[in-house]
Amino acid sequence: MSKKSCILAALFTLWGLGGFAQTTIIDSGTCGANLTWVLTSDSVLTISGSGAMDNYMYYGSNVSPWSSSLGYIKTVIIGDSITTIGSATFADCYVLTSVSIGNSVTTIRDFAFYDCKNLTSVIIPNSVITIENAVFYGCNNLISITIPNSVTTIGNLVFSYCDGLTSVTIGNSVTRIGYYAFSPCIGLTSITCRAIVPPATSSTAFIDVNTTIPIYVPCGSVLTYQQDTNWNKFTNFVDIIFDTTFYSASFCQGGSYSDANFSNLTTAGLHYKTLQKLNGCDSIIELALAVKSLKSFVIYDTICSNNAYIKHSFIIPASKLQIAGTFEFHDTIPSATSCDSIIKLILTVKSVYFTKISDSISAGESYDFNGKQLTTAGIYYDTLKTVFGCDSVIELTLMVGNVGIVGAYRIRPIQIYPNPTDGKIVVSGQLLNVSVEIFDVVGKLVYTSPQPSPKERENPQYYRH
Repeated sequence: MSKKSCILAALFTLWGLGGFAQTTIIDSGTCGANLTWVLTSDSVLTISGSGAMDNYMYYGSNVSPWSSSLGYIKTVIIGDSITTIGSATFADCYVLTSVSIGNSVTTIRDFAFYDCKNLTSVIIPNSVITIENAVFYGCNNLISITIPNSVTTIGNLVFSYCDGLTSVTIGNSVTRIGYYAFSPCIGLTSITCRAIVPPATSSTAFIDVNTTIPIYVPCGSVLTYQQDTNWNKFTNFVDIIFDTTFYSASFCQGGSYSDANFSNLTTAGLHYKTLQKLNGCDSIIELALAVKSLKSFVIYDTICSNNAYIKHSFIIPASKLQIAGTFEFHDTIPSATSCDSIIKLILTVKSVYFTKISDSISAGESYDFNGKQLTTAGIYYDTLKTVFGCDSVIELTLMVGNVGIVGAYRIRPIQIYPNPTDGKIVVSGQLLNVSVEIFDVVGKLVYTSPQPSPKERENPQYYRH
């Protein structure tokens, strides 16, 4: 079983379309080599990525990774780049009501939707080639089903015990219908088979189906069906005057759909185009068009002011995040394989504090600046963390009242005293080989003693500066 990962649940909030009804991711994980799954609080299970889904069992130890939520999943969305729906992937999802299958799926494996009793609608895309055994077994609330023209094989028991099924349309490429495929679908009121050559089947394929219901077949093919040993149990074959070609497609919400047959379609549903033919059997092109919802996420995050925000798909320069507050940003992530994702960022900017202080010490003292011992004048910085995790910067202007002797050595003590008569400072003592510097209280150098003359060096004496 694949490992689950709920990391996204704490980071993302998915915004739905109906008035931006807020939904959250409640579980997520992987379900294939390149596939992930997300279950949201609106009961939608979305499969994304590319390639084949893993295979599971509907009982035992190898069950699907969302098996603990079978009673919660109401809608399944399978992305456009997924190629295979694995065995028993959605078996026993008993509250599941609708399924959207991407247009790259080619195979639906055994028991994929086994016993999904409340499933009422599913559109099988025109990319599917094989529908394996018991895929929709017991889905007794399915009302109608269309097998697209791409399908060649319908496996055994595919729609067995789909009691609510009233109409079936079988595409023109189907060559084989397996045992008990539609048995006992007692509610069927009509079958349309577009294959000109009756698909090979067995006498058990339609057990307990009313043999008098209309069987619509291509124009000019009634006799062929009447002569087929496994189709001739039905007694009411009807020519399809209109030879219908069916296919399905989808487009992203807010856009439009165009192809060789239709242009600029903007609404979901069935669209038709009639092509006139000379043999009396007109050809109708039927398009089942679906609208895919845009994926919208909201992210809540916090950052300190004057810092650039570079996360997710956002690059917001620091110049736009200088003021504290809560701000909203938007971004669109384009997708080559599905609809674009719209991301809404609610960003709370916390203040970064800048504090200036001034202080002074006397010469020879030290200043404790958050554990650093400072002894010289200057401007110093330190960074602290606030309770919000943002930096708090402190700027210290330190002044040193340096009234003293700065030099290599002293021969004898030097006296420094003020002269009250003239407001001057007197420095006296043996000053040869000593440099005297006097600073004011803010650390400004105000006096430097002159160098002694050669005569003074030869005749040391006390003198005053």
